[in-house]
Amino acid sequence: MIVAAQGWMARFAPLVRVLVALTMVALAFMAASPASAQVTTRYTNTTDSATGFINETNTPCSNPYTRTFTVGSNYTISDVNIGVLLAHTYRGDLLMWLVSPSGTRIQLASGDGAGADNYNVLFDDSAASAISNYTANATATASTTVPPYAATYRPASVLSGFNGQSSAGTWTLEICDRFNGDSGTFYQADLYLTST
Repeated sequence: MIVAAQGWMARFAPLVRVLVALTMVALAFMAASPASAQVTTRYTNTTDSATGFINETNTPCSNPYTRTFTVGSNYTISDVNIGVLLAHTYRGDLLMWLVSPSGTRIQLASGDGAGADNYNVLFDDSAASAISNYTANATATASTTVPPYAATYRPASVLSGFNGQSSAGTWTLEICDRFNGDSGTFYQADLYLTST
């Protein structure tokens, strides 16, 4: 029995050595070739008070104020965030959406904050709190530097609805003012797209 086992080992020893060597080469190759990392790219849109005016007459929900982001690179999206800086004397008047090049329209804000002033916020699905809890006044002027944004909140609808889509094309931020009496000015938005 011992002789038979030794004969088997002697016969297959070269094959075992080859398999061990191939395994070592494969492990070394995997260690030298890390998985591709996700990359986040920022696209910025700014304006001045002359072209950024928002009120119920100029930018009703039937004809919202729009800002666009042109994305030339084509990759599959795994995460989307957007920061918005705008002044408005009654934040609860405003509705906001982000529209992808494929036409997917996701609501960011739905009249949140009641009588609080301004938006200085990053919309991010992973934020601890929903935008409906954004009740404090925010600083938003032409000289306010962003990013970073003063607050981070989850949007009214999840931005993960964009995941899996192609990045390339025109992304559109839509903002409308649905009630009389208050007005505001758009200053800046930053769209963050993360590749898979």
